[in-house]
Amino acid sequence: MIKEHNKLRVHCRSKDDDLGFHDLNETEIYDFSFREHVFATTLFWCNVWKGPDFNKHHQSFEAFSSDTQWKLLCGGKICKWVVRDDAIYVFNTRTKYYAYVYAWDVPHGNTHMITSST
Repeated sequence: MIKEHNKLRVHCRSKDDDLGFHDLNETEIYDFSFREHVFATTLFWCNVWKGPDFNKHHQSFEAFSSDTQWKLLCGGKICKWVVRDDAIYVFNTRTKYYAYVYAWDVPHGNTHMITSST
């Protein structure tokens, strides 16, 4: 049985690509791939809503950037994000550890708000 409080809605986009809204249950995975811009200007950001009717928590965050900081944080060119009850984490493929990155419902810099629609 799916716990209603663990439902997610995900919406990711870049300047050029809108990947649409995806509703997930707690065991489902959402992934996407892309080619980095030749001049290393690729940037993707995502919005995640959590809970019944997707109204318990929200976070808008930068999910990938071509800059070196993100490649160090992710452990390479692949960023694996994990949504937990307390926050949003990224998995570092080199260290094999999850790093706490974004708290729920806390605004921070370098984000782009995308309005949820049902």
